[in-house]
Amino acid sequence: MTSLAVSYQVAGEAYQSQAVGTAGPLQLVLMLYDRALAAIARSEWALQNREPGSIELAHKELTRAQDIVTELMLSLDHDQGGEISASLNAIYEFCLERLTQANLEKDPASLPFVAKSLTDLREAWAHIAAETGE
Repeated sequence: MTSLAVSYQVAGEAYQSQAVGTAGPLQLVLMLYDRALAAIARSEWALQNREPGSIELAHKELTRAQDIVTELMLSLDHDQGGEISASLNAIYEFCLERLTQANLEKDPASLPFVAKSLTDLREAWAHIAAETGE
């Protein structure tokens, strides 16, 4: 990596750290969805193209997406959330199972379903954020 590339990478990491540090709770949730969706897209591309290093990239990105979905699951407040929390948990479990299956089998077939589920949830959270002004 050239020194210019390293400089851009450091600047990008600083910007991202600043964005996360100043974001409100709903914005953080949106960031998690965005990062999970980006990881799924990269892993799907890697699994379809089978270029050198693509299996490693797919594994890394699928693991990242699994970690994010797990974090979303763990952040649910079942005492306050009631039925909504239970429904979200079921969707996250579905997504986590499909991500794990895709990673173990190195098969991208189920990834569009996961991406669609997370995209729909992200849109709902974005709507809430817009309504609350966050």
